[in-house]
Formats: sequence, C-alpha cells, structure tokens
Amino acid sequence: MKKRIKILSSAIIISMCCFSTAFAGQWIQDQDRPAVKDGVSNWRWQEDDGAFAADCDLWLDGNRDGIYENYFFSPDGWMLADTVTEYGQKIGTDGGKRLDDGTVSLLTAPKDSSEITTPDYTLTLPDSWKNHYCYSTNGGNLYVNFYPVKPLIIDGKVRSSVTQTMFWLLQFDSREEMDETSALGMHDDWKYLGSHGGKYYVSCGPTDTAIEFYTDEERKMMKQMDNSLYSGESSGIWNRMDFH
Repeated sequence: MKKRIKILSSAIIISMCCFSTAFAGQWIQDQDRPAVKDGVSNWRWQEDDGAFAADCDLWLDGNRDGIYENYFFSPDGWMLADTVTEYGQKIGTDGGKRLDDGTVSLLTAPKDSSEITTPDYTLTLPDSWKNHYCYSTNGGNLYVNFYPVKPLIIDGKVRSSVTQTMFWLLQFDSREEMDETSALGMHDDWKYLGSHGGKYYVSCGPTDTAIEFYTDEERKMMKQMDNSLYSGESSGIWNRMDFH
C-alpha cells in the first residue's frame, strides 16, 4: 500500500504553529503514522536538498514571519511532541519547546524595526540594528542576539541552531536577589542599570560564545552595532528603556 505523505501549504503551516527554520525547507506530515505516539509525532522537517532534520534541535520559522520556535527531532527524523527530552526540556503537543511557565519558547527576528516591547518597558535599539538582531524573553529577562541564526555542525551533521549573544537584560524583584545572582559570578560584563517600579535591571553577557560560527563581515557588523548602542556610555541601554 502506498503511504500517504502530505506537504504543508503556507496557510496550513500558519494554522499549525507559525514556525520555520534558519535554513530553507518545508514541513511534511505522514498521515499513516499516529499524530503523537511515545513522544514522537508524524511530522518531519525536510531541507531543500532533500535531507530530513534528525537527532537535533532547530529554531524553525516555516511561514517566514520572523518568529522562530525550538523543535527537537528523533534520530530517525520525526519531530518530538508531548514529551520531555533527556536533558529535561519540556516539549508541547505541537512540538514547540516550553519554558518553565508553560509558554512556548520563541525567538523573534523583527523586520525593519528597532523596538523590543516587553510587559514592563519598550527598548529602542539604534537604527543600525534593524534586521541584524533577534531576541527571546523568559521570566522577565530579555536575551538579545545577533541575526541570522547559524547551524551548529558536528562531524558534518547539523546538530542544533546557535546565535551570538549581543547582551542580556536581567530583571530582579529585589536588590537582594540581584546581589545574590551577581555574587555567583556567572555573567560577563555585569552592569547595574537602575531600578523602576520596584524592579532592578542589569545588562550582561553570558560566559559562552558562538562567534566562531560567524563570518568576518558579520563580526564587523556586531562590533559596529555594539559601538552604536553604547556610544562610550555604560548607561546606553538604560537610556533607551521607556517604562510603561
């Protein structure tokens, strides 16, 4: 019996989850398989070269709307769903990774915009940042990265998606909580920004880096973006935050 394979149109992709990849490709569904069984779905991601994503996790943006979701794939190429990975990441029934509060983990790459709006403030970045950054939020914290997303390749196989951090903007509910986190020494370039509405803010960078995956031209762009953000002032980020 010939298996029935379904290739999604753009409209169906949008109604399913609104996702895509840093690489070109398409979602394919095998309707002869169970929708979800033992933590594995009947969806696959196929690259333009015909290869299926397998034994990896990728940031995907299938409908090209600039909003990426994090998806995990089994060794034989099926999207994981309604499960927990071996490293403890929670995966929803739609395949998207979940944050601790149950919301979907999203990575947003704004088009022709330099504004990031959170429930507490709007951060306006320099115009030179347009189309060169992406960001995610988690528990009041903001993580701003260089764009595009890059593939992590090990032994000739794509294993994950990586981004180069530009800065993190961390939010704390008390001065004590902020000081305790600072004492752990987990972050580079820790800078106290200020407080507003009883919340305290710092900017910093992580201890790891993905810069090796980017070209010399992209690294030059990162440097220019960093210079335009601070313009020699340690309070450059704070001056760009407009609280609601």
